[in-house]
This record gives sequence, structure tokens and C-alpha cells, in this order.
Amino acid sequence: STQVGLYCFESHAWFMSESMIEKALRLSSEERYKEALHCYELVLEEDPDSPWACIGKAEALMELGMLEEALVWYDKTNIMALDNAAPWGYYKKAYTHYMLGNPDKAIAYMDKVLELDPSYRNAWFSKGVILGDCYDIIKLPERAEEAVRCYDQEIKMHPDNADAMYNKGLLLMEMGKKQEAMECFDGVILTCPDRAAAYGDKGNILSHMNRYDDAMACYDRALELEPDNASTLYNKSRLLYFLDKIEEAAELLEKAASINPNLHDLEELRKMLKSRIEFSREIHKKTHNPQED
Repeated sequence: STQVGLYCFESHAWFMSESMIEKALRLSSEERYKEALHCYELVLEEDPDSPWACIGKAEALMELGMLEEALVWYDKTNIMALDNAAPWGYYKKAYTHYMLGNPDKAIAYMDKVLELDPSYRNAWFSKGVILGDCYDIIKLPERAEEAVRCYDQEIKMHPDNADAMYNKGLLLMEMGKKQEAMECFDGVILTCPDRAAAYGDKGNILSHMNRYDDAMACYDRALELEPDNASTLYNKSRLLYFLDKIEEAAELLEKAASINPNLHDLEELRKMLKSRIEFSREIHKKTHNPQED
């Protein structure tokens, strides 16, 4: 009983030396989110308006995959009461709306972040992602242009942000601005020379420009870095088809299909290759087996 009493005393002394919110933060850092959630709930029993407990509970719920419940607690948080952490609070709220498919609200809260701190890390980048991911840029080209401006702002502040350069390139490619897009992919390759996707997308642009040798070199480099990238295998196969290298194209296409049988236009290219192979066989038969008169 003496040992039990000593254990209880030590536990009580430890508990008193650490605030409940500090304990919750520590538990969250250890990925013990359910226990952290319990700590925040204890704080909220004593102080229902505690901004740190409200947002802490929202964070724990987010980590547990309970997005709708998390949003309720973000909404209950007096974010401006977080003082210097207010931009972070609005950023997390914006991210939650993005994850729930509410882009307009996500943009509105990201704008609050930038209003409080225009240099907040990743805010410009994240706004660009929301604009590019959540809107039909064909129907709403102004959203695409706004996203490009966001990426430009991010790159201005962080020139080594290869993700911003890459995303900007993808948008420009969708907008039909191929040369500008290729310049972005070149920037990515300069910053991250082992980023396979940048070579693959540059290859796609070069292929559309009829610069087939350069495109093939890009696809080959991309496949050196990621040999099992189904999209790159497909795109190289398609280029080989147009270069009349049918057998090689068919072999690559089947490898791509084995990795991802749901590739867009897979069946179309397969039919085109099959037709060319059958046509070549017919020509071969007629050439080597001419009909007698």
C-alpha cells in the first residue's frame, strides 16, 4: 500500500506540474489523439470558451478522420484570441473546408491567413492548390489565372519551391500555354533533377510540339527514375506508335496496363496498335505469298 500511495503522489505531482493543454499537446505529438481529445474535453468542462482547447479538440478530431466534427470545433474557436497563432488557426480551418469539398469557404479563410500574414508559409501555395483542384478551369479560366498568380507569389518568396513550380506548369499546360509550362518544368528539373514527373510532363509538351527526339529523351529519363510509372509508359507507347515502332509500342502499353488497367484512352490505343499490327501482317503475307495468276 505504501508503494501505491507513493505512485499516486508522484502522479499527482506530475499532473500538477503540467497543464492539461500542455499534456494534450504532448499526447498529440505522440499520436495519442484519443487521449489528447479527452484532455481537451476536461479543459472545456471548466472553460467552454477556451480557444486553445477548442482548436486543440478540432485538431485531434481531424487526426482521427472526423472532419465534420472537427469543423464544428473550428467554428467554436475564437481564432483571433489565439493572438500570433491566429493565421495558423485560419489556415487549419481553410484546410478542413478544402478536405470537405467547400472551396469557396476554404479560399475565404486562406485569404484571412494572408490578410494577417502575407508571408505565411505555404499559404499562397495552398490557395493555388485549392483554386487549381476545386474549380473547372475550362469554365472558370479566371480561377486558373488566380491560381497561377498564387504560385508566382509563393515562388517569389521561396524560389526553391519545386511543388509550386510544378503545379504552375500543370495549370499552364491545361490552359494551352505550352512554352510557359515547359519553362516551369525546366525550373523543377533544375531544382529537383530526380523528379520524374517533371520529365514526363515536359515530354508530353515536346511530343505535342512534334519534337519527338527530345520528347523521347524526357520519357526515357522519367522511366529511369520511375520504371513503373504507368502514365509515362503509356505516353511513350503512344509516341512510339506515331513513330511507327508498333511492336515496341504494344509491349510498353501492355506493361502500362498491367500496372494501371484504368488508364485513360488505354483501350483506344490498344485498338489502334492491334489494327496496325494486323495490317502489317496482311502486307507481310501478300509480300511473301503472292497470288499465282
